Amino acid sequence: MRLAALFAIAGLIALAIQTTMTRLLPFAELMPSLTVILVVELARHHEGVMAVVMAFVIGYAADALSGTQLGLNALIYTLIFIGVRWFAQRIDGRSMTAAMIAVFGGVLAADLLNFGLSSALVGNRPRLAPVLPLATLQAAVTALCAPPLFRVLQRSARFVGLRPRTTW
Repeated sequence: MRLAALFAIAGLIALAIQTTMTRLLPFAELMPSLTVILVVELARHHEGVMAVVMAFVIGYAADALSGTQLGLNALIYTLIFIGVRWFAQRIDGRSMTAAMIAVFGGVLAADLLNFGLSSALVGNRPRLAPVLPLATLQAAVTALCAPPLFRVLQRSARFVGLRPRTTW
């Protein structure tokens, strides 16, 4: 229950920042994907059904607030959670570098899947060439912003009495 409350609050704050700042800043395309950072943190330190459900809920909330196809980000964020867990099992990922790589890959996957699936749903043939440089840049910016946010989330989890079940 504490896990759900902590990530619900963090998710709402992240979504509020993402949805308002992208409208206010001239470089909105470079806004870090805070919700992907949350999903990667869930995958890094929490296992079980509750963590997967929280990743799904964060994605669904992103869909509801962004006006995209309902369920698209929910699916993508659940896949990112599963991908990060798989990545964690293949490497010794206790380092922050591995976490930053997971965030980079998660943001890149989210952007490309979102673009590709959105285009396919409306019947357009997706052309990734114009999207790839900007998606890569956003993934890099998000990966660089991830370490301080990981620390804040980990301190918040300790504050509410959560202990990570897994540590890569």
